[in-house]
Amino acid sequence: MKTTLVFLSALTLSANVWAVTYSDLLPNVINQLPQKQELVDFQTLSNANQTAADSWIAGDVALNLKHENDSLTGNQGFESWEGGARFPVWLPGQSGSRQQIGDAYQSLGQFGQQHIQLMASKQLRQLVWQTKKAEVRLKFAHKDLKQTQILVELVSQKVDAGESPKFDLLLAQKSLLKAQKNVAQKEAAYQVAQQNYAQWTQQTDLPSPLAETLASQTLSLEQHPNYQMMQAQVKAEQAKLELAKASQRGNPTVYVGAKNERDNQTADNSILIAEVSFPIGVDPTAPSRIAEQRQAVSQRQIAQNQAKQQLQLNLLQAKEAWIAAQKTARLSEQQNTLSTEAMKLSEMAYRQGETSIQNLLLMKQQYFEDKLNFKLAKVTRLETIANLNQALGVSLK
Repeated sequence: MKTTLVFLSALTLSANVWAVTYSDLLPNVINQLPQKQELVDFQTLSNANQTAADSWIAGDVALNLKHENDSLTGNQGFESWEGGARFPVWLPGQSGSRQQIGDAYQSLGQFGQQHIQLMASKQLRQLVWQTKKAEVRLKFAHKDLKQTQILVELVSQKVDAGESPKFDLLLAQKSLLKAQKNVAQKEAAYQVAQQNYAQWTQQTDLPSPLAETLASQTLSLEQHPNYQMMQAQVKAEQAKLELAKASQRGNPTVYVGAKNERDNQTADNSILIAEVSFPIGVDPTAPSRIAEQRQAVSQRQIAQNQAKQQLQLNLLQAKEAWIAAQKTARLSEQQNTLSTEAMKLSEMAYRQGETSIQNLLLMKQQYFEDKLNFKLAKVTRLETIANLNQALGVSLK
């Protein structure tokens, strides 16, 4: 007896150790989100802009090599060699704007991490509750089939005893075929949900515990990951607008080089060269670039305001769905209690010959529908808690 208890305890401990949690599943879902690549892109853009801002060279460096001689003219042995480098430098405001763009993309990477985690949480929540509901429907389809098989046996016995017509058995057998068809349909739906769940999570078991706790500390709308993501995108576009404004004129260029000259009459003469060029006037295409970038800022701001409105609507709908689910669960419980009592009375009445097989089959159908709705109502109530956490911007941990 002692050995058996130890063995059972070991099994229980093993089950608890290997129970799958949301924390185990979430990384697998994150890894399959296509949007994850954006995090790498944001970091690359941030590094590129910050590196450019730290440099005082504003573009490509051009190497110049020049040679002159008078072999085809005076032929006095004159030769000149010149070599140097030409490069643009930043205008006032350009380097700072590049730094702001880099900082904006850095923020996008940070907020993007939270945004991706919330997206993965939404996907995982949907997968979990879709699979759970499909599992419940399949379970009750099997229960309905089993109960129908018992009913067919009962009707068959009554027909053999001459207490019921053969027509009753025919109706019961039709009901059995319907129950078998229902099992096949629910089995197919469950397999689809299960395979989809396994594809995303690399697991077959649902997380334990399944139910979430409603978040006690809610985030303000400005703290919602989706809103913060949109806000960071607006700041990135605004920084690009400032860069466009600072780039209305062409960049000054600096030339640094050396020159060596000689002829038959004089010795070699070496010269150091430093040259600065300043473009005159304003680039005629600059106003159009500024206008286009200003439009990009406006589009991001519009998208941010639309996202804010959608987040408010999602939160309102999630709260109302949660309240409605609690009411539905209470009403479904009452309906289930009444259906259970009515089924007992209907079955007893049929055994005593006080009601027809049609009434019994209708009652059985209603009975299992009410029991299924009661179970689904309890599952839906838990699902609405998860959906409300999602609307609040609370990610799975």
